[in-house]
Amino acid sequence: MSLVDDLDHIRQRLGRSIVLPTPPACQDLLDQAKAAGIPVGTLFVLSRSLAPGVCGGYDRRTGDAWCHYDGGDEEGARDVLQCVLTLIAHAKLHFPPPTTIEEDWEHVRLAHREAASLAQAWDREDLFSASDLDAFLSEDAHLYNCHVAAGELAGNLAPDIARDTYHALLAVQQRYQWSDAQFEAALGGVNEDEEEANAVVLDFDRCSLREYWLSTSTRTWADEPHPFGQWTLSQTLRTARVLRSALERVAYPVEQEILYVPLQKADHTSLAFFRIECEQDLSLIIAHVNAWLLDHPACFARMRWTLYADTQWRETVTPLPHLYHMSLEYFCHGEKQADERSEPLRRDLWVLVPARKREELIEAAWQRYIRSWLTCADLHTDALYDGLQALWSGLRL
Repeated sequence: MSLVDDLDHIRQRLGRSIVLPTPPACQDLLDQAKAAGIPVGTLFVLSRSLAPGVCGGYDRRTGDAWCHYDGGDEEGARDVLQCVLTLIAHAKLHFPPPTTIEEDWEHVRLAHREAASLAQAWDREDLFSASDLDAFLSEDAHLYNCHVAAGELAGNLAPDIARDTYHALLAVQQRYQWSDAQFEAALGGVNEDEEEANAVVLDFDRCSLREYWLSTSTRTWADEPHPFGQWTLSQTLRTARVLRSALERVAYPVEQEILYVPLQKADHTSLAFFRIECEQDLSLIIAHVNAWLLDHPACFARMRWTLYADTQWRETVTPLPHLYHMSLEYFCHGEKQADERSEPLRRDLWVLVPARKREELIEAAWQRYIRSWLTCADLHTDALYDGLQALWSGLRL
């Protein structure tokens, strides 16, 4: 969606507009930019930010821009003018979409340098001094490191995914009231003073990485202490380290055989089967799930998880396997419209945890990953026999 579409959607959802009148000082900078031939569009000054920790943004397709201004004090007014100047710099430089996180933040650094040059050329060094530039470049370096670490936690180093992940993780920082240094250390898994911080960042709400969801459950499974019932495995620092390692392997893939069986492929249906016995298997499964859950971003997605297990396995001498099933449907009728009357694209993922090689640490890390997607999912447990029947029925279709 364009910036205008986003703002209209927010207005409909809130029942009011968040667009403020453009302050004269901001309009003066825009007029000066237009007089200099810089292709700036409309500036929207907003009463709230469109993303956590972000003061403004630029739509490269339209040239429109937005900035957040709370009108609180003189320092806030100076901040918003610095933001406007930086957005004008982005419009002047008109970078293509970045393909890497490094390229993304190189664009930001160049825009800050250009903003300082514009301030000097327009005799507005009171807005953007040399010391201001140094502070921005230092912050850019910090944010670059944070976005790389966020991409690793997501298992995806695409710049837009890394940004969305970082924004989701800001809620974790706020919840635990970490300083920027503590936050950066936790993201990288190197917080030595509080090792638990290295673990909790893995549990951020991954559903925020996708915009459109359909939910059929009124129960918030992400808040359940035992979402998998009696088969819920304990989450420890060890499971966190296993999951972090697996996600980093997904983020930095190497040439290797894809160890899963694509059982069925059709126009509207795809079914895949995995065995999970080691950390490498876990990485391959997560890579597959990540790709599916981020696919078709303009469609609404509906996700259901089921764990099939024998109800007596903890009391038996010989354990039985566990079978996990993810059912994922995309509703793509019209542009960004969900219409359950249309035939959805459907994908089914089956993951078998063999009994003879069950590694509880690996399975616990797998459960930890699933739990981070449960905000928008439905979750059930059922008998292993029923799961095997469902899998067999799917194979016969």
